[in-house]
Amino acid sequence: MKKLICLLLAMTVMLFAASAWAEPAPAETLFTPGTYQAEAQGMLSTVKVWVTVDEQEIIAVLIDATDETETLGGVAAGMLSAAIRDAQTPNVDTISGATVTSKAVIQAVTEALVAAGADIDVLDANRRDAGGDSGAKPEKTIDTEIVIIGAGGAGMTAAIMVKQAGKDFVLLEKMPYAGGNTTKATGGMNAAETHYQKEQGIEDSVALFVQDTITGGHDLNDPALVEVMAKESSNAIDWLDSIGAELPKISFSGGASVNRIHAPADGSGVGEFLVERFSAKLDELGVEIMYNTAATELLTDAEGRICGVKAEGKDYAYTFNCKAVILATGGFGANEEMYTQYRPDLKGTVTTNAPGATGDGIVMAQALGADLVDIEQIQLHPTVEQSTSMLITESVRGDGAILVNQSGKRFTNELLTRDAVSAAELEQEGHYAYIIFDQNLRDHLKAVEKYVKTGITVQADTIEGLAELISVDPAVLAKTLADWNECVKNQEDPEFGRTTGMNADLTTAPYYAIKIAPGIHHTMGGVKIDTSAHVINTEGNVIPGLYAAGEVTGGVHGGNRLGGNAVADIVIFGRIAAETALSEMDGTAVPETAEEPAAEPEPAKEETAQVPPSVISRVAVTMGQNSENNIVTSYLEQDPYLTNIYEGYGFAKDYGSARGHTYTLEDVSKTLRPHAKANCITCKTDDFARLVNTEGIEVYSRAFDDVFPQMKNTISCYTCHGDGMGMDGQLTVSHSYVNTALGNAAAEIAPAILACGQCHIEYYFTPSDSETMMPYHSKAEMTPEAILAYYDAMGFYDWEQPGTGTKMLKAQHPEMETVLAGKHAANFSMTCADCHMPRETTDDGIEYSSHYFVSPLTNETLLNSCTKCHGTAENLISLVQNVQVKVTARETEVGNKLSALKDKLTEAAAGGKLSEEQLEAVRKLHREAQWYFDFCYVENSEGAHNSSLSLTCLETSEAKIDEAMALIGEEQGV
Repeated sequence: MKKLICLLLAMTVMLFAASAWAEPAPAETLFTPGTYQAEAQGMLSTVKVWVTVDEQEIIAVLIDATDETETLGGVAAGMLSAAIRDAQTPNVDTISGATVTSKAVIQAVTEALVAAGADIDVLDANRRDAGGDSGAKPEKTIDTEIVIIGAGGAGMTAAIMVKQAGKDFVLLEKMPYAGGNTTKATGGMNAAETHYQKEQGIEDSVALFVQDTITGGHDLNDPALVEVMAKESSNAIDWLDSIGAELPKISFSGGASVNRIHAPADGSGVGEFLVERFSAKLDELGVEIMYNTAATELLTDAEGRICGVKAEGKDYAYTFNCKAVILATGGFGANEEMYTQYRPDLKGTVTTNAPGATGDGIVMAQALGADLVDIEQIQLHPTVEQSTSMLITESVRGDGAILVNQSGKRFTNELLTRDAVSAAELEQEGHYAYIIFDQNLRDHLKAVEKYVKTGITVQADTIEGLAELISVDPAVLAKTLADWNECVKNQEDPEFGRTTGMNADLTTAPYYAIKIAPGIHHTMGGVKIDTSAHVINTEGNVIPGLYAAGEVTGGVHGGNRLGGNAVADIVIFGRIAAETALSEMDGTAVPETAEEPAAEPEPAKEETAQVPPSVISRVAVTMGQNSENNIVTSYLEQDPYLTNIYEGYGFAKDYGSARGHTYTLEDVSKTLRPHAKANCITCKTDDFARLVNTEGIEVYSRAFDDVFPQMKNTISCYTCHGDGMGMDGQLTVSHSYVNTALGNAAAEIAPAILACGQCHIEYYFTPSDSETMMPYHSKAEMTPEAILAYYDAMGFYDWEQPGTGTKMLKAQHPEMETVLAGKHAANFSMTCADCHMPRETTDDGIEYSSHYFVSPLTNETLLNSCTKCHGTAENLISLVQNVQVKVTARETEVGNKLSALKDKLTEAAAGGKLSEEQLEAVRKLHREAQWYFDFCYVENSEGAHNSSLSLTCLETSEAKIDEAMALIGEEQGV
């Protein structure tokens, strides 16, 4: 057989501790005392740190992240400063939702400590904080009057109101920062008859606001809720003024009849602006948010009235006794499992939602019998940059931008409702579009700076130059812009009927483009409420003491939410929920003033375990054993037909078995295959992933010879554990393309499979920037059929085969795709580690996973675990060998037939007897046949991972070969 039986050189780390151990004594001198400065690139800016140390301790960590996002990046920096001081190592957990800033801080602090003479491995071994859960948390009971669950826009609004009323309350937030989905709001807040509109001469009315909202919602809205929102909108603007959150900039947004959307004066994103102002007000009022505290259950008394909340914090299991609960937990747009229950067609769709938007409040309310409304109504936003899930604010179009397709033409009124624009985009070639704007728009809209800084824009000094960058016909795009500018001049759009967002033309260089497509943005459905924000049960009755506001509720937006209405919803109903709860809590009106409640003391930190030194030592030893995997088989000598079918591609020059992780750098440096670009180093070294994570995806397109000398380490701890390097036993994904491709769908895959699957996958290099990328967005799309369709849709090919002219695909090594479709993973939740990383025990009795990757057929421990289902070891070995012999034999048969097809097609193409149309039909079959063959051949297990899939691929390949040969024979009269 051409590969070792059942060999899967998997990158997986599973570290487990079975008992406690003594913390090693610190080194005599860890640092050279002083203050050290370093910096690293964050999300939007360079993050700077100043680290002060004495001989044995990190004394202070000062972080300057002022140009990062205030509500995420800035907060993350502050939290990491404390975490690093507490842990006495830079390798602490990143902050969810602020990963890029977190990594920048960690990198910069690491560099500063190294400059101070630190050995980071020693710091990690001596770390003071805990990384795991030592068991059940101690219980803690707190008595209060109101519990507000969720510190997003609605929850913070309610908290300010309750605090100003002088009532005792707690504000719970499951994430380590405030803001929730509000931080993702970029446009503004709709409000009618405001003083800002009157001052700017804009005529609007509550009735028109109601009409636009219900029309935009396809008449599915609850009219009573819409009317309350519209009537209270002006008061809400006034209230925002009173707390220093003014929104004076008014513009147009899709679905509105007049300029109604209110935004910050500088045009910055409304969500981050409001969260920053809400946070400042809560700080001023002395309110402390209980972060990392997730509500898990709502409690009721014998009469069914709310009486408490159960929650899980970092250190305690809490019970809050209270008189009222305000649910402000947000929607479920980041919970694919939940939203696909109602909309299975959205599986794998990119989401703009914050990671905490998982529908917790809806589930808790349902447990009490709460009714749901419009739960299947989920909004796609039309302008989402797909690789980052970044929302492009509606204000860009509202201020004059246009959308063009890949032909360079407009295709819709850009300011129709979001669902209408999204639908129009999905009808275009490739299901995407480009949003086009100029320097004048950038100068007047601060939000654009974020897009530029994060690298999702392209720009050029001329329209024609921009067209070249986005592969659009320059003449067509130039005409489109000229036609649009004429529309602006005449204030008439005869083709698509646009009448708004036409105050400025697009004539000021440079010109900008962002590639966008629809993404999940808002879940319109949720718990049913009335106009006083009471939660209603399935019998139509109020659940006493339970109130809700914001995206956790349904009914306000109907079948489509207008841009600007989400912020109106959270502020208006956040205020209403607080007012109703206060007035009903004890049957009295809201008091004018009251004493401020005493602050709850900070819970004591509880130490949890890190991986013990004995395990680290054994893991290092077993990793070293991988050097024994030093056998190389030349597949080209073993299977001569490969040289023919790979003609014109590097694999026709050099194709042999991998020697494993230890030799990756050596082997890639010596291969005869060309490696012009650095992307061919992607899975050969930890250092490359670090470089990409630090400097961005442009690293992929750099010259191989420029990058390779920087690569010093082979595959090791970082690949599977990230910055933690396995010291906390946590698996992670270090290659950014995995998250880019899968996004939230990565949660569908077991970490101990995904860690291996970072490299043991099918992948390609993107034509635009040479980035390594996976050809799917969810587990369901990992089939050979779906991947082929993906490549076909984008017109991708690896090389054009000489002679035949077939645009060929070269499969890589789709182990993850094959394993996930097999019965062991699908039916028994088995992972790569279960089959290739035997469990061993240290001398001091602690169990761990060996990092010497082996075949389960050659390891007694693994064989014994397999015999539970497969009988004797001899039976299992025989079973697997029979499968591999069968698959290998079929590979030889089909491979030789594929080679014969290649020769036959070459003759037909040269003979001139087939028309180009006839040749293309054969080439299509040829491409497909080789793809299915390759998908089986290059997978490392020879059918052991999934014999059914392997044999099916070979049968499919053979059928297409036969069909192609028949076409050639028929057309030539053979």
